[in-house]
Amino acid sequence: MDAVDANLKGDILSSDEEDDVADYASYTEENSNYNVRLKSGIDVDQLLREEGVVLEPDETELNTAEEDGRKYFDLGDKELDDILKSQSEDFAANNVDDDENLTPFQKKAIGMVDLCNDGSVKKRILKPGLECDGVVPDRSAVIIHYSCSIEDQDEPYDSTYIRSRPERHRLGSGHLLTGIELAILSMKKCEKSEYIIQPQHAYGPLGCPPRIPQNAALLVKIELMDFSEEGEAEAMLAVDPKDRGKQHTFHDILEVVTKEHKEGNRCTKKQEYKLGAKSFERGVKLLEDADLSNDEEEVIQKTMLKKLQSNRGYCYLKCNWPKKACLALQEAASININDKKLNAKIFYRLGIAKKKLGHFGDAMENLKRAHKLLPSDPDIGSEIATVDKIVKKERDDEKAMYQHMFRARNGQQATPNKPRNRNFDDEHYAEIMEQLEAFQMDDTQSEMTLPRGMESMISIVESGCSELDMSLEKSIGKNPTFKVVKTPSK
Repeated sequence: MDAVDANLKGDILSSDEEDDVADYASYTEENSNYNVRLKSGIDVDQLLREEGVVLEPDETELNTAEEDGRKYFDLGDKELDDILKSQSEDFAANNVDDDENLTPFQKKAIGMVDLCNDGSVKKRILKPGLECDGVVPDRSAVIIHYSCSIEDQDEPYDSTYIRSRPERHRLGSGHLLTGIELAILSMKKCEKSEYIIQPQHAYGPLGCPPRIPQNAALLVKIELMDFSEEGEAEAMLAVDPKDRGKQHTFHDILEVVTKEHKEGNRCTKKQEYKLGAKSFERGVKLLEDADLSNDEEEVIQKTMLKKLQSNRGYCYLKCNWPKKACLALQEAASININDKKLNAKIFYRLGIAKKKLGHFGDAMENLKRAHKLLPSDPDIGSEIATVDKIVKKERDDEKAMYQHMFRARNGQQATPNKPRNRNFDDEHYAEIMEQLEAFQMDDTQSEMTLPRGMESMISIVESGCSELDMSLEKSIGKNPTFKVVKTPSK
């Protein structure tokens, strides 16, 4: 067995290192005494011990005959290359007499594949895609990078690469040019191709002044990063709930909801939380409107709804949308299904959402309910400690504020601080979290003073700091300032 493995390994190595081996084809009958200098001598003792000897030629001593042998094979490669070129459409087309009369786009179109059989959309694959998922189906959701150029212009007039951010589109929605949609429908996942699109599938005879001239053809490069087929859920949701119940049974709807559940989980694992939330939302809408025939279907509906609402709330938390998360998680908590682990998860997430909103009392209440169900869970215990620390700090701040209110200075009472505002939008929270995360990643700063006028948003900042393992410090005085301080690395 060892001998077989050794022989196999030898074959693999000689194949992989083909470019590095010396050329022995110079040996001919006319030159049967061809000499090759070895890099090192033969060890006779090794031969006697049957250990074998490696005979390695000295490549620096190649003689003229050997070089001629190399040239012979170089010549063969060139001849083979010429044969292949002579059979290529590009080679034939690029040598026509009137090639100089072609425009740059016409030259580039030579050898491209005609997608519409009328020359209106032509394609060249730059990087092949994955075969496993096939081409993009109609009405799919696609994530693409692209750049669009007009003939005789050096820079693209539109490019996601310049914006450093791919885009997600739904095919058939009317947001993309018809030529670009036709191009995408010919692609496979991870494929990169370029297309020449004629005006009838672009901006038409009028163009789009001042950037796009009349009758302008486009050169479009597209990279298809991912796609997902149009969900059956979307097709079902397009039908009125009353008609939907007549066309589909509960089990038909449940099957589609299960697919949305799996798709949402897949997106969540890829940290595509907004896409995941949309999948869970579609599943919730279908189940809430479903007609039920018996108690068994009601139990199945409630169980699935509880899972979908819980996962939906989790995605909202990851998007820094605590208000939406609270609504979804409260819906999940209200569904009476005896699932100890799931209920603990819901209360834990609801506690985090309440903490993000600055409702620390409600946060503690929900976290304690989660802890009661799973007393040994370390994450729940850690979150309770964090909220408790914030509550104690807030209580101390209020105590200091009231003490300061009654201290007379120069015969005047100090003005109390404005109360903290806990009514804010998810967009405000998300924006503040983005700023805090950017500060956390900035190695050049260890602390950040908050601007004046943010007193009403301090509860949001305080909650965000606790999530990012930073602290919020407040100065003492009539007009206190707040600053975010990074925790020193251990």
